[in-house]
Amino acid sequence: MPTMTIQDANFEDLQRVHYVGTRGPSIDNTLKRIRGGNLRQDELNSFPLRDHIGESSAILFSPVIDLLRFYGLLEIALLSKFIPEPDYMNEFWKDAAENLSLLLTNSNAAADNYPTILPQFLLGRLEGRLHLEEEGVDVRYGELSGIVLSFSSLVSRWQAADVEAFIRFVLTKAPEHLSLDTLRFVVGEKDEFMARILIARSERTDPLHQLLRGLSETLSLCEDIDRLLEESKAFPLLQSAMWIYQADLFSALDKRLPSYLIQVVESFANWVPNEPQSERAAAINDYIENAKAFMGRLSSGAYGSALRPDVVRPREPAMV
Repeated sequence: MPTMTIQDANFEDLQRVHYVGTRGPSIDNTLKRIRGGNLRQDELNSFPLRDHIGESSAILFSPVIDLLRFYGLLEIALLSKFIPEPDYMNEFWKDAAENLSLLLTNSNAAADNYPTILPQFLLGRLEGRLHLEEEGVDVRYGELSGIVLSFSSLVSRWQAADVEAFIRFVLTKAPEHLSLDTLRFVVGEKDEFMARILIARSERTDPLHQLLRGLSETLSLCEDIDRLLEESKAFPLLQSAMWIYQADLFSALDKRLPSYLIQVVESFANWVPNEPQSERAAAINDYIENAKAFMGRLSSGAYGSALRPDVVRPREPAMV
């Protein structure tokens, strides 16, 4: 029996956390039934296989996107050699190539269809057409592995219940009694905000409690993502791939998430209306400006410039 390498163990960990622990397997099983001809035509027509591809607000909410995000994470791990190169005779990789071919047929590789970009690169790799690899990966493997491990941890944090509740609030229709203005008002009232944010999870009875916790965790998560991307400048392909992986959240619905976060964060300025020159006011203003800066970087697209989607599927030549 071959000895398991660190790369093999990394692959098993990614599969356990980001595939087995998600809704991806349910779509994988359906795709196998489709490929095997085990779905009737009416069942196949009613299955919303591609309904969510291209719908940016669906990034956390669709099992199809769960599977695509797992494949995208595998491409990130492959370009940094965090996991072994695919064994093209292995059943897992053969299934992955067939699933991707089915999911991505006629899909758009444009820059605003982020859920499909990394899976398209993975399909190109599995078909022998493309092979991305970060420069200097052999001599800086430890550093690259640390970045990928950190990124994997950040990806898991998007699935936290409070974060997902907040993202749903922002990207889908909010309950009638909750609105952005409600959230901004509560955040601007220091005593009420602190009372709600510190309440024990078991004692929360108002959805607003969860939204405030989700707001806090989402801001922290975005700041950590920005910090990791800034620290990854020496590896432009990896940096770009990590940004593309989650870019839908920062671009969905005309960049609604960054806009909401900035508007809510600006409400913290109400905590010190009568002491604008105090140290506390300076600290709050610094926090607001820092949040606006990192959300601006995350939503600008600059981090994703190293990977061009048209490499996956070259544009048609212009008609003369």
